[in-house]
Amino acid sequence: KLGKLIEIATHRFYLPETLQLIEKDIVELTQQGPFSVAQFRDFTGVSRNIAIEILEYFDRKGFTRRQDNTRTINHDRTLIPSMTNAIRDQLIRFLLSRTA
Repeated sequence: KLGKLIEIATHRFYLPETLQLIEKDIVELTQQGPFSVAQFRDFTGVSRNIAIEILEYFDRKGFTRRQDNTRTINHDRTLIPSMTNAIRDQLIRFLLSRTA
């Protein structure tokens, strides 16, 4: 209500910081290749319905791309608005190197 929460689905809100953490989880998960809703659910520990709402939000924002029953990240987009492309790319490379 004060502009600090982001509505990802009807009656489902998250802090921007929480979405950034989920974004990092997605980056880590994609190191194993495209992932399913079930894999995301198991990785994050959320329920299936919440997993779908979160992933559909990231799809709408262009961070993830759904292909059949799996998703990948769209390396051209990020939800961290204050970052330049170069800094964002460095962050993604850093996160990817930590999971290798």
